[in-house]
Amino acid sequence: MSIPAKFPARSFQEVNQILTSPGMPWEMSTVEIKGVPTRIYKHAPPTTRSLWMICKAHGKKDYIIYENERYTYEDAHKLVEHYASYLYHQLGCRKGDRIAICARNLPDWVWVWWATQWIGAVTVAVNAWLPADSLHHCLTFTTPRVVFVDSERSPLISPMTKSLEELGGTRFVLSFRDPKASSFGFLNFSDEIKAHKTLAVPEVKTEADELATIYFTSGTTGLPKGVMTTSRQYIHNTINSLYGGARMLLRRGESLPTPSPDDVQKSTLLAVPLFHAMGNHSVIGLGTAIGAKIVLIRKWDAEEAASLILKEKISSVSGIPFMATEVVAVLRKRGASHLLESVSVGGAPSSGGLPKDVGKIGAAPGQGYGATEISSMATSVVGEDYLLRPKTVGLPCPVVDIKIMNPDTLKEVPVGEAGEVWISGPGRTNGYWRNKKATKEAFTADGFYRTGDVGYLDQDGFLYISDRIKDMVVRGGENIATVTIEDELFKEKVMDCAAFGVPDERLGETVAAAVVVKAEYRSQVTEQQLIDFVAKKLPKHSVPVMIAFYDQLPRNGVGKTDKKILRTEVAKLHAERKKGKSKL
Repeated sequence: MSIPAKFPARSFQEVNQILTSPGMPWEMSTVEIKGVPTRIYKHAPPTTRSLWMICKAHGKKDYIIYENERYTYEDAHKLVEHYASYLYHQLGCRKGDRIAICARNLPDWVWVWWATQWIGAVTVAVNAWLPADSLHHCLTFTTPRVVFVDSERSPLISPMTKSLEELGGTRFVLSFRDPKASSFGFLNFSDEIKAHKTLAVPEVKTEADELATIYFTSGTTGLPKGVMTTSRQYIHNTINSLYGGARMLLRRGESLPTPSPDDVQKSTLLAVPLFHAMGNHSVIGLGTAIGAKIVLIRKWDAEEAASLILKEKISSVSGIPFMATEVVAVLRKRGASHLLESVSVGGAPSSGGLPKDVGKIGAAPGQGYGATEISSMATSVVGEDYLLRPKTVGLPCPVVDIKIMNPDTLKEVPVGEAGEVWISGPGRTNGYWRNKKATKEAFTADGFYRTGDVGYLDQDGFLYISDRIKDMVVRGGENIATVTIEDELFKEKVMDCAAFGVPDERLGETVAAAVVVKAEYRSQVTEQQLIDFVAKKLPKHSVPVMIAFYDQLPRNGVGKTDKKILRTEVAKLHAERKKGKSKL
């Protein structure tokens, strides 16, 4: 992909006027949401349930592909209706009940999601990579009536079944695709659903701003926080996700295509977990809305991803930047350029060279920026505009407002000056489940979410992210609270410590730590010993790749550990170690 000599054919203002004009999908109106006047898309379906019912029209088109399983939209609607009947009649689930899913990406995950929305219940999307204590917190904290797990999670969940019932009110635990489900005390969902006869489910009236899903995000204080999202937020993210591609076409001087039943079906590879808003909102939501074929991959592997792209004639890939980098490299190695129409990334910082690399295989590069707290996407950039500004995370979507604020004075800063990124719009979520304090800290009374990211806007309105205020590491799209690592290190002969991120070419960042060992143990404690110790308690992605030993940690003027200095020093040591120059 190259930049045409006459690009751009239209200004940003002209493009926005066309795309938001009367009758267009992005035409806007203003409503009050929780007392705040908010721009919304005028023609958006009102609820996730209504979106699913509309998509029945996609009929015999392929919908979900997983290994040797293939489901059309028609198949999916029958399955989802059957699942909804089972939840309603067999398990007694009703509007507002929580139904938790703790599993890897499976077709069953998608069916349960839509079935939950069908009956007006709330999906609790639990991060399946969490360790047992965090899983227990998520499940008891949200009090789900029903919990679905997969075979890999069964051994972790089984010991907590009694406390789920006593503390969380859970009535049923069912296991997907697990012939050993009964040995863990769970219902075998495959057997249950086969034995159930579909019964009509009474139509449930749901509203756009009622709770639809709870996702979990790492908090700087440790345990995951439940982010409450509504139908309106889910659907507006879907429409936001379409905007960048449409803007790209008009900027080139092209016209928007008129949809036809004879069009080649769009297809996408789902490479990120469904328990993240990016996977469900930005891939399942968008793909379902446009009638795309969605191909699930069991576990990320670039060679397997490339094979699926070739086999299924996939037209787009969305994922974390390292996924895009790896799959583009494999496709180039195989001589399989010009198969993909687009490669979009989000969830973590990307390298400035990624847009150019994607362009070399003939695909349009795309970048999105957002957070679970704003229902995934707030900004986007696709194609030539991304090639021209490879460090940007995009322009705000039409219904999104972004302010750059001085975090100390809480005043807006001038264009080009860095500050904390604040975001407002219909995707702004309802805060954190049963956590008023954290909600008040992160969400303002006038409708903005304080991201904790440091960034700036240029003269054209493009957003650039330069740092983070929040004490978090983003490893391959996973937010990691450094306090959780520090808490574990303090348990093993450590008197002072700090965890932070160090650069990683593949994942963006990985976790490292600096420690001061208690004097009486300094000759005994090794780096590997500490790594092995925390690995017993933390999820794999949170385990430090390196631990550096200090006599004392550097501190700033107010006595706080200066992680900026540590990050620089340890990153240098880590880079030298990788080159074989240094050993600690």
